[in-house]
Amino acid sequence: MKRNLVLFFQQFHDNSKLPRGTNSSFISLIPKVDTPQSLNEYRPISLIGCMYKILAKILALRLKVVLPYLVNERQMGFVEGMGLLQGAMVLNETLDEVRQKKKSCMYFKVDFEKAYDLVSWTFVLYMLRRFGFQDKWIGWIGECLRTSSMSVLVNGSPTTKFSMQKLVENKHITSPLLLRQGDPLALFLFVLVVEGLTGLVREASNSGLFRVVKVGSKGELVNILKYADDTIFVGEASVENVRTLKVILRGFELASGLC
Repeated sequence: MKRNLVLFFQQFHDNSKLPRGTNSSFISLIPKVDTPQSLNEYRPISLIGCMYKILAKILALRLKVVLPYLVNERQMGFVEGMGLLQGAMVLNETLDEVRQKKKSCMYFKVDFEKAYDLVSWTFVLYMLRRFGFQDKWIGWIGECLRTSSMSVLVNGSPTTKFSMQKLVENKHITSPLLLRQGDPLALFLFVLVVEGLTGLVREASNSGLFRVVKVGSKGELVNILKYADDTIFVGEASVENVRTLKVILRGFELASGLC
């Protein structure tokens, strides 16, 4: 077993290729409520093979180390050193200050629908390049994304296996199902994807298109807070800011697939 594992990792490291069938998974539907009535009330969980899961876990642990240096400090989810409590404190302090100084302020919360299912894998690779990852690393992640195949468990029996890459090539869907629930890489890759939205808000704030709120004695700017797939925008309460946010969200949707 040890020899097979070492050979598997060595070949993947050198060639950025996975053996056929390594990245296959079964989709099991987990009810979100006590008495589900529709597919929307189920959560898909991918049951992934141990060989790929070990590989993905190693890549995820290495990605986790550099994540705090890549993402904005306003990302409070799944980033070491950043917690939900910190984000709640920032929101409370902002709210207290705008009340005391009677400023106009807008809180706009966005929750991405089926976040993992809608991300375009091409956008993930684009974000990795923007963050300066080497071609070798991007090749590893790309192979993990492109070779994924799934079959659905129906009453305990699997359906015919289907490849996500072939679905894209056949144009059956415009944005491939990508980040699988149960894949160790999914959380961290999603955090990198959402960082693209932070960049859009930052550029809009710097150019004056989105007017932000300043808090504290140093006038710290607060414009966005993220909790993994939940995002809160903070800015002046104005029609212009709402219009700017609509443009930002629409542009991000077209680029990443998230909506």
